[in-house]
Amino acid sequence: MSEAFGANTPLIATEGFYGLPVEIETERGPKRGTIEWLLKDEERHHGRLRRIEASLRDALNWTHSPSALPIASVPQQPVARDLVAITRGLVGEERSGAKMMRDLAQREKGIYTGLHSLLLEMMAMDSEKHARLLQFVQQRLESRGRAADGPSD
Repeated sequence: MSEAFGANTPLIATEGFYGLPVEIETERGPKRGTIEWLLKDEERHHGRLRRIEASLRDALNWTHSPSALPIASVPQQPVARDLVAITRGLVGEERSGAKMMRDLAQREKGIYTGLHSLLLEMMAMDSEKHARLLQFVQQRLESRGRAADGPSD
């Protein structure tokens, strides 16, 4: 995790971008790196992909469904610097999650003739894709922050 985050720093759920920030308690739920945690993480990934799919369908059909991602044409207001740090931390979380899944896949190579290992590798690839998307968001936030600061000499 990024050094910008301490042990007591709450993470903001993606739903926070559509309303008020939602804190995620890191102490509850399955232990990180377990099969139960990976299953919940994969369900979260599929939820995001469904929202992206709805957004793409809306763009194609000139519609707006409630399950779509928010429209980017909302007035651009200055970005709080901590949002950049939070996003950077989320990128790190996705990447470390991908590494843990790959490590687990390596350890599980012999189980079920390698099927579990393959599925874990694919989940790691999903996490890498999410990290790249979050990195895009991070770069947009950083550029909005620079624009709010004004030109530099």
